[in-house]
Amino acid sequence: MLEWPIFGYRYDRTSLDAALFEGLPCRDTDSDEDVDIQTLRRTKKPGRGIRQEETPSLVHAFLENVHIKNPVLDATDLKKWAEEITERGFGWSAKSCLLLVACGLGVLSSPFGTTRVAASDGTSLSETEDYTTAETYYNESRKRTGLLSISLLSAQCFFLSGVYEMYSMRPLQAWAYRFGTADPTTPKPSSTVSLEHRMYWSCLKSISEIREQLQLPPSGLASFDYPLFPTLPATASESLDPPLDTIYEKSWFYYLAEISSRRISNRILNAFYKHDNKSWLSANVESMVRMGHELESQVEQWSEHIPLPVGFTEADVPQEELAFFTRAREVHMSIFLYRPFLFLVIHGPDSVRRDPRVQLLADKCLRRCFQFSSSIGIKHRHHGAYFSGRNLLAIGLTILASVKSGRVRMPPVGEWESHLDHIFAYLKYWDDETPDFGRAKAILTDIWKEVVDVHA
Repeated sequence: MLEWPIFGYRYDRTSLDAALFEGLPCRDTDSDEDVDIQTLRRTKKPGRGIRQEETPSLVHAFLENVHIKNPVLDATDLKKWAEEITERGFGWSAKSCLLLVACGLGVLSSPFGTTRVAASDGTSLSETEDYTTAETYYNESRKRTGLLSISLLSAQCFFLSGVYEMYSMRPLQAWAYRFGTADPTTPKPSSTVSLEHRMYWSCLKSISEIREQLQLPPSGLASFDYPLFPTLPATASESLDPPLDTIYEKSWFYYLAEISSRRISNRILNAFYKHDNKSWLSANVESMVRMGHELESQVEQWSEHIPLPVGFTEADVPQEELAFFTRAREVHMSIFLYRPFLFLVIHGPDSVRRDPRVQLLADKCLRRCFQFSSSIGIKHRHHGAYFSGRNLLAIGLTILASVKSGRVRMPPVGEWESHLDHIFAYLKYWDDETPDFGRAKAILTDIWKEVVDVHA
């Protein structure tokens, strides 16, 4: 969106993404001066260190807060291994590597909450109680990743390392972990088929999400021939004790809904985003509208068939975690679907922008943007917090482009400005951890000032 003509070609996506590289630490030196500022901020507070007796409780926190959204492990095995660690301590095996990163996530994660970020709040780092301890566990696991062989367990270690990096707002580092070390061509015993399928779909979904935001190459994972959905485990609850068994059943509904939504998202991207945004101006409007309605119908059918435990209504923001993120996915897909039509209203010739079919879809884009902004910018740390920030930046740009053009029906000034205020608050809350959010704020500030000057 930074390259939309309405912004005068003063910004581009590359300049925003470059901030991520500026924040990367120097890996080939032992000098403290070369450590990036984000790492120093995360470990500023003293931690309590690794305590092997805490392993079962940290694994339990991991299963409740993290595993439910990406069930790529056998939870029963993980709990058993955690108990063994309390007696023997951490070794240098793949199991210890997996448990260490799970413990790091157990420390860093927290129960879900929908408290929105406010301008008066502190920062994400100041409100994360034990970041140093989480980093200690994670760094111990990283010492073992170089010793991993090619196996499913190793792939799980790499994938969870990527999840930890996303919890820590480090998308480039997460990208490096998403490929894992499992060989998909090697026959697997039937007992691990379900885990392998889950591992594959989680990696593919995660890579797709990162590539939506950053200009990174495709992974090649899509070329493998896997079932349309991962195989369910032999026992639905994996022998978990209540309340984890109930949570786990809900997580499966969520997980399958996420995979199916990823397919629809890919169809939207293939239909409208194969080329740059200028291609919409030369596209056949009839074909675009027809494709838009077809994809809209697919999104609606997807949301209507989501099982009740993770389902939602459009009017209310769910307070339960999995339903909250399922609704967020539906809103996000809709914004991507309708955005080309808003572009046509802002940049297209009069004959196109005044087409009532195009205007209707453009209005839906703006309405969905306000929906996203009013609910998604929460303080809760999760694996998609970075994506939320990038999406909120896009929504801020959408609002400002619409106002600047003078071609889009807008709500009262105070209403759309309140959404921008919230977007700024969210980016400010997290920008100690990811440098591109600071740059995003600067870009939005420049454009907002320009809009205010023009419409003063």
